[in-house]
Amino acid sequence: MNRIKELRTEKGLTLKDFASSFNEFTKKDRDYIKSVSYATVSRWEKGINEPKILTWKALADFFGVSIGYIQGTSEVRDSFYNEDDPFNAWVNVTAVHQDKAGNAYFGKNFRAESTSFLRDIDARKFEYLCLSLNTSALFSPDEIKENANIISNIDDILTANTIRDTIGEVFKMSLKAYNGDEKAKDAMSSIEKVIHRDYLGIKDDDYS
Repeated sequence: MNRIKELRTEKGLTLKDFASSFNEFTKKDRDYIKSVSYATVSRWEKGINEPKILTWKALADFFGVSIGYIQGTSEVRDSFYNEDDPFNAWVNVTAVHQDKAGNAYFGKNFRAESTSFLRDIDARKFEYLCLSLNTSALFSPDEIKENANIISNIDDILTANTIRDTIGEVFKMSLKAYNGDEKAKDAMSSIEKVIHRDYLGIKDDDYS
């Protein structure tokens, strides 16, 4: 069971107070988080409905906890995303024992805790990518709204990771191509043709 009600109660917030405060919190820079009613929050607390990935992340940020903790899948309250070495910080908290050589030993909850840790890091990286790219530098106002609506409905971390990793690899290839890497140049040329010919529908004669 998730910990939304537990954390809300800790803050002394009624359902209506929390919904109002959360909406104000997300309004600042998260245009992909839809406004919620107290009835929606109640359904989340009862497990009737589930927030989407980045709504979970916003909820975690609001309460200052990890995504896994608020979801009820982790006993580790803190997120380590902003640490210099997130994995090492997580190990220091979750390992039941570390020997003199630095080898860490974990308890029976290692699989669940490690999965929660990775989901927390992945969701935060995906949000950072969305905030960086979904801007007026790349898109029109209407496109930004459309993109935000799509982002708000993503609930599969594998999909989020695929989007993030693909964009990351293309960015790296672009830089290598610019720097003269022949393999990267060929790959980028193929990608550009796919985008223009197959996606945008520009004929080869027009493209060349």
